[in-house]
Amino acid sequence: ARRVYLVHRRAELRASDKTAVMALREADNVELVVPYTVERWEARREDKGKLKTVALIQADGTPQTIECDGAFVLIGSDPNTSFLEGSGVELDGGGLIKLTTKEESWGGTTATMLNGVFAAGEASDGIYRQAVTASGDGAKAAMDAERWLRKNGGVTIDKDATTLASNTGMSEMQKKLRPVQDQGSSPHNAQIESDTRASDDKPNCDLTQEQCIHKLVQAHHVVVFSKPWCPYCRKALEALSLAGVPKPYIVDLSVMERGQDVQSTLGKMTGRRTVPNVFVGGESIGGGDETTAMHTKGKLRPLLVKVGAVVER
Repeated sequence: ARRVYLVHRRAELRASDKTAVMALREADNVELVVPYTVERWEARREDKGKLKTVALIQADGTPQTIECDGAFVLIGSDPNTSFLEGSGVELDGGGLIKLTTKEESWGGTTATMLNGVFAAGEASDGIYRQAVTASGDGAKAAMDAERWLRKNGGVTIDKDATTLASNTGMSEMQKKLRPVQDQGSSPHNAQIESDTRASDDKPNCDLTQEQCIHKLVQAHHVVVFSKPWCPYCRKALEALSLAGVPKPYIVDLSVMERGQDVQSTLGKMTGRRTVPNVFVGGESIGGGDETTAMHTKGKLRPLLVKVGAVVER
């Protein structure tokens, strides 16, 4: 950049890295604007929303305006997470929210150690600390929370947490935040059958054979060949749930000794060897993307109604 303005609310820079502060002061293209705070960001109609000027103000009310083409907002370095202490959401030594690892996660990459609670941005990120990365994390956390709610049928908030006082191992947050119990087959409140296990009534034939697969998919309105760690399998199950089938027949290939052979047979039958492979009315409709696309276009539910998987209201 030809010119960089560093706006700080104090007259002095108190960073612990004195060498960096000295280099900053000696840089020819950096101007320190202290002590000022930002009053507003300004963009004119003719600039089509692009940032052009920043209005600053001193503590004594003295204004100043600087022209710029962009801004990086850096406010503080300590995460404001102290209110979570004792809640069940685990924090590290620096106050950052701990996220689960992929293997133990029950809600996605933004899931915290407390089931149903998700974190994003600098509350959990001690490395990048940028507005753009925080924004992306926020989008992921929202998607993970939505998927958790679909899987658990929503949550109920107990206004009087004392009703659960006997649960001495639970924090107040844990007492108040509980999954809703299964309330029927409505796609809006039903629990999605997790694909971490296969359906209980296992086929009594060899699924590596086409005849067996034909028999299975004809015996059930909706069959999903799946694996528990597959994100596209989750997409397919969510679309099916929203369309009115929260509990399809699931074949978990990850627990089968010859799961790879079953996938090869499915590849020969449908041209799709990968998971998920979703069958409706005995015919493969594709995987996660195809099932989601059908739901988005309003074509999935009519098909489910046609084959008898859903009763039209």
